[in-house]
Amino acid sequence: MNAAFTKSSQLQKAPVELASKFTQLGGMMIESLIGLLILSVIGGGVMHATARMANTQQQQTVNNITVNQMRSMLVNRTTSAGADLCAAGSNPKVKLPGQTEETAVVVKGCSNVNMQITNVKTGSTTLGAQTVSSMRPVVLEVGTEVNKVRVGGVEVRDATAP
Repeated sequence: MNAAFTKSSQLQKAPVELASKFTQLGGMMIESLIGLLILSVIGGGVMHATARMANTQQQQTVNNITVNQMRSMLVNRTTSAGADLCAAGSNPKVKLPGQTEETAVVVKGCSNVNMQITNVKTGSTTLGAQTVSSMRPVVLEVGTEVNKVRVGGVEVRDATAP
């Protein structure tokens, strides 16, 4: 009788142990899937940040090449064809990487500018506002309003213009 009692208690324990093992395996599977999901979201974020960084770096390289070409034009004050940047009919262009055609450069500041100077003193005499004409700094620009590359300083406005 003892033997029958032992077998019966073992038979009752076996299904409970098996059920708890299956529950644990399912829980581990769900935890693993959640961990994998979190890992893939983090990996996707890193890939997105890397792609944006590479795009920004490429744009900065193109801008740097453009700036170097325009600085060369300003130093020489000529285009690749040899004409003065401010001469009538001058059409300076730069060759940007990845583009088949040259891009036109906008030249600003070729004409003189009138500046007003106030509180001018000559000896003990104070003069009123004086208008002086001077050359503007030449400014070269390439690109759109969103992505504009400018070389040569800021554009100087005429003081006598409205």
